[in-house]
Amino acid sequence: MEGAMLQPERNEADLQVAEIRHRIANCFQLMIGAIHCRLKQTADPVARDQLVWARDIIHTMSLLQGRLTSDAGQSFADYLRDLAKYWQPLMEVQSVHIEVDADPIDLGPGASSSLALIVQELVTNSVKHGLDGTAGWIRIELKRRDAEVELVVADNGRGVSKDRRARSGLGMTIVSQLSKRIGAVMEFDCGASGTIARLRLPIAGATAAGRSSCPSYQMAG
Repeated sequence: MEGAMLQPERNEADLQVAEIRHRIANCFQLMIGAIHCRLKQTADPVARDQLVWARDIIHTMSLLQGRLTSDAGQSFADYLRDLAKYWQPLMEVQSVHIEVDADPIDLGPGASSSLALIVQELVTNSVKHGLDGTAGWIRIELKRRDAEVELVVADNGRGVSKDRRARSGLGMTIVSQLSKRIGAVMEFDCGASGTIARLRLPIAGATAAGRSSCPSYQMAG
Protein backbone atom coordinates (compact mmCIF):
# COMPACT_ATOMS: atom_id res chain seq x y z
CA MET A 1 0.00 0.00 0.00
CA GLU A 2 2.76 2.42 0.99
CA GLY A 3 4.72 1.55 -2.17
CA ALA A 4 1.69 2.27 -4.34
CA MET A 5 1.28 5.68 -2.67
CA LEU A 6 4.91 6.58 -3.29
CA GLN A 7 4.85 5.53 -6.96
CA PRO A 8 3.39 8.82 -8.31
CA GLU A 9 6.10 10.77 -6.47
CA ARG A 10 8.79 8.52 -7.94
CA ASN A 11 7.37 8.95 -11.43
CA GLU A 12 7.34 12.73 -10.99
CA ALA A 13 10.96 12.69 -9.79
CA ASP A 14 11.97 10.57 -12.79
CA LEU A 15 10.29 13.05 -15.14
CA GLN A 16 12.10 15.96 -13.50
CA VAL A 17 15.46 14.21 -13.82
CA ALA A 18 14.77 13.43 -17.49
CA GLU A 19 13.85 17.07 -18.10
CA ILE A 20 17.09 18.27 -16.48
CA ARG A 21 19.12 15.87 -18.61
CA HIS A 22 17.35 17.08 -21.73
CA ARG A 23 18.00 20.74 -20.91
CA ILE A 24 21.68 20.10 -20.20
CA ALA A 25 22.04 18.26 -23.52
CA ASN A 26 20.35 21.17 -25.31
CA CYS A 27 22.74 23.65 -23.69
CA PHE A 28 25.74 21.69 -24.96
CA GLN A 29 24.26 21.55 -28.46
CA LEU A 30 23.56 25.29 -28.46
CA MET A 31 27.17 26.04 -27.53
CA ILE A 32 28.50 23.70 -30.22
CA GLY A 33 26.14 25.26 -32.76
CA ALA A 34 27.30 28.76 -31.84
CA ILE A 35 30.92 27.75 -32.35
CA HIS A 36 30.09 26.23 -35.75
CA CYS A 37 28.52 29.54 -36.79
CA ARG A 38 31.59 31.45 -35.66
CA LEU A 39 33.88 29.04 -37.51
CA LYS A 40 32.08 29.79 -40.77
CA GLN A 41 32.81 33.49 -40.28
CA THR A 42 36.43 33.14 -39.16
CA ALA A 43 39.35 32.97 -41.58
CA ASP A 44 42.26 33.51 -39.21
CA PRO A 45 43.94 30.10 -38.70
CA VAL A 46 44.92 30.74 -35.08
CA ALA A 47 41.39 31.80 -34.17
CA ARG A 48 39.93 28.80 -36.01
CA ASP A 49 42.26 26.46 -34.15
CA GLN A 50 41.07 27.84 -30.82
CA LEU A 51 37.42 27.57 -31.83
CA VAL A 52 37.88 23.95 -32.89
CA TRP A 53 39.59 23.25 -29.56
CA ALA A 54 36.67 24.80 -27.66
CA ARG A 55 34.17 22.83 -29.74
CA ASP A 56 35.94 19.54 -29.04
CA ILE A 57 36.16 20.25 -25.30
CA ILE A 58 32.44 21.02 -25.13
CA HIS A 59 31.64 17.87 -27.09
CA THR A 60 33.84 15.87 -24.71
CA MET A 61 31.86 17.15 -21.73
CA SER A 62 28.59 16.51 -23.57
CA LEU A 63 29.50 12.87 -24.19
CA LEU A 64 30.63 12.40 -20.60
CA GLN A 65 27.49 14.01 -19.20
CA GLY A 66 25.41 11.61 -21.27
CA ARG A 67 27.28 8.64 -19.83
CA LEU A 68 27.28 9.84 -16.23
CA THR A 69 23.51 10.30 -16.30
CA SER A 70 22.77 7.15 -18.27
CA ASP A 71 20.53 4.51 -16.73
CA ALA A 72 22.95 1.93 -18.14
CA GLY A 73 25.66 2.91 -15.64
CA GLN A 74 28.79 5.06 -15.49
CA SER A 75 31.44 2.96 -17.20
CA PHE A 76 34.27 5.23 -18.36
CA ALA A 77 35.07 2.58 -20.98
CA ASP A 78 31.75 3.30 -22.70
CA TYR A 79 32.59 7.00 -22.72
CA LEU A 80 35.98 6.28 -24.35
CA ARG A 81 34.23 4.32 -27.10
CA ASP A 82 31.82 7.21 -27.63
CA LEU A 83 34.80 9.55 -27.91
CA ALA A 84 36.49 7.29 -30.47
CA LYS A 85 33.31 7.30 -32.58
CA TYR A 86 33.34 11.10 -32.48
CA TRP A 87 37.01 11.36 -33.43
CA GLN A 88 37.12 8.73 -36.18
CA PRO A 89 35.29 10.68 -38.93
CA LEU A 90 37.47 13.71 -38.19
CA MET A 91 40.62 11.60 -38.59
CA GLU A 92 39.65 9.80 -41.81
CA VAL A 93 41.00 12.66 -43.95
CA GLN A 94 44.41 12.02 -42.38
CA SER A 95 43.96 8.22 -42.58
CA VAL A 96 44.32 7.84 -38.81
CA HIS A 97 42.60 4.95 -37.06
CA ILE A 98 41.64 5.22 -33.40
CA GLU A 99 40.93 2.17 -31.24
CA VAL A 100 39.94 1.59 -27.63
CA ASP A 101 40.74 -1.30 -25.28
CA ALA A 102 39.11 -0.49 -21.94
CA ASP A 103 37.92 -2.37 -18.89
CA PRO A 104 34.43 -1.47 -17.61
CA ILE A 105 35.47 0.59 -14.59
CA ASP A 106 33.25 3.02 -12.67
CA LEU A 107 35.44 5.91 -11.49
CA GLY A 108 32.66 8.25 -10.43
CA PRO A 109 32.02 11.74 -11.84
CA GLY A 110 35.01 13.50 -10.21
CA ALA A 111 37.81 11.44 -11.74
CA SER A 112 35.85 10.83 -14.95
CA SER A 113 35.55 14.56 -15.70
CA SER A 114 39.29 15.13 -15.30
CA LEU A 115 40.25 12.00 -17.25
CA ALA A 116 37.87 12.94 -20.07
CA LEU A 117 39.69 16.23 -20.58
CA ILE A 118 43.09 14.55 -20.25
CA VAL A 119 42.23 11.99 -22.94
CA GLN A 120 40.90 14.73 -25.21
CA GLU A 121 44.14 16.69 -24.94
CA LEU A 122 46.37 13.63 -25.38
CA VAL A 123 44.52 12.53 -28.51
CA THR A 124 44.70 16.07 -29.89
CA ASN A 125 48.43 16.12 -29.16
CA SER A 126 48.92 12.81 -30.97
CA VAL A 127 47.07 14.06 -34.05
CA LYS A 128 48.77 17.46 -34.23
CA HIS A 129 52.28 16.77 -33.02
CA GLY A 130 52.84 13.01 -33.08
CA LEU A 131 51.31 12.01 -36.41
CA ASP A 132 51.50 15.58 -37.75
CA GLY A 133 49.51 15.10 -40.96
CA THR A 134 50.60 11.51 -41.65
CA ALA A 135 48.62 8.27 -41.58
CA GLY A 136 48.81 6.09 -38.50
CA TRP A 137 46.94 4.90 -35.44
CA ILE A 138 46.06 6.03 -31.94
CA ARG A 139 45.28 3.52 -29.21
CA ILE A 140 43.53 4.27 -25.92
CA GLU A 141 43.70 1.77 -23.06
CA LEU A 142 42.06 1.80 -19.64
CA LYS A 143 43.05 -1.02 -17.28
CA ARG A 144 42.70 -1.86 -13.61
CA ARG A 145 46.16 -2.57 -12.12
CA ASP A 146 45.67 -3.69 -8.51
CA ALA A 147 45.20 -0.44 -6.54
CA GLU A 148 45.56 1.76 -9.61
CA VAL A 149 43.80 2.55 -12.86
CA GLU A 150 46.16 2.90 -15.80
CA LEU A 151 45.23 5.08 -18.77
CA VAL A 152 47.39 4.86 -21.91
CA VAL A 153 47.18 6.97 -25.06
CA ALA A 154 49.69 5.77 -27.65
CA ASP A 155 50.42 6.56 -31.30
CA ASN A 156 52.86 5.39 -33.96
CA GLY A 157 53.94 8.86 -35.03
CA ARG A 158 57.38 10.39 -35.10
CA GLY A 159 57.52 10.89 -31.34
CA VAL A 160 57.04 14.09 -29.35
CA SER A 161 60.12 15.14 -27.41
CA LYS A 162 59.99 16.81 -24.00
CA ASP A 163 60.89 20.16 -25.59
CA ARG A 164 58.14 19.85 -28.18
CA ARG A 165 55.61 18.90 -25.50
CA ALA A 166 56.64 22.00 -23.57
CA ARG A 167 55.91 24.06 -26.67
CA SER A 168 52.50 22.41 -27.16
CA GLY A 169 51.01 25.14 -25.00
CA LEU A 170 47.68 25.04 -23.25
CA GLY A 171 46.91 21.37 -23.94
CA MET A 172 49.85 19.92 -22.04
CA THR A 173 49.37 22.48 -19.28
CA ILE A 174 45.81 21.21 -18.84
CA VAL A 175 47.02 17.61 -18.75
CA SER A 176 49.64 18.42 -16.12
CA GLN A 177 47.29 20.39 -13.88
CA LEU A 178 44.43 17.90 -14.08
CA SER A 179 46.77 14.99 -13.36
CA LYS A 180 48.01 16.70 -10.20
CA ARG A 181 44.47 17.58 -9.17
CA ILE A 182 43.37 13.94 -9.09
CA GLY A 183 46.65 12.65 -7.63
CA ALA A 184 47.75 10.88 -10.81
CA VAL A 185 51.25 10.26 -12.14
CA MET A 186 51.84 11.12 -15.81
CA GLU A 187 54.69 9.61 -17.84
CA PHE A 188 55.74 9.93 -21.48
CA ASP A 189 57.78 7.44 -23.49
CA CYS A 190 58.87 8.90 -26.83
CA GLY A 191 60.85 7.19 -29.55
CA ALA A 192 61.14 6.59 -33.27
CA SER A 193 58.11 4.27 -33.15
CA GLY A 194 55.79 6.83 -31.55
CA THR A 195 54.69 8.27 -28.24
CA ILE A 196 53.13 6.54 -25.24
CA ALA A 197 51.44 8.70 -22.62
CA ARG A 198 50.76 6.69 -19.46
CA LEU A 199 48.74 7.93 -16.50
CA ARG A 200 48.50 5.98 -13.24
CA LEU A 201 45.65 6.92 -10.93
CA PRO A 202 45.50 5.60 -7.34
CA ILE A 203 41.95 4.61 -6.49
CA ALA A 204 40.02 3.40 -3.47
CA GLY A 205 37.01 1.18 -3.82
CA ALA A 206 36.68 1.37 -7.61
CA THR A 207 34.30 -1.21 -8.99
CA ALA A 208 33.49 -2.84 -12.26
CA ALA A 209 30.83 -0.72 -13.92
CA GLY A 210 27.31 -1.69 -13.04
CA ARG A 211 28.07 -3.10 -9.57
CA SER A 212 27.61 0.13 -7.69
CA SER A 213 25.62 3.27 -8.30
CA CYS A 214 27.76 5.29 -5.89
CA PRO A 215 30.85 7.25 -6.95
CA SER A 216 33.83 5.01 -6.22
CA TYR A 217 36.71 7.44 -6.68
CA GLN A 218 38.49 9.06 -3.76
CA MET A 219 41.16 11.72 -4.02
CA ALA A 220 44.64 10.35 -3.51
CA GLY A 221 46.51 11.57 -0.47
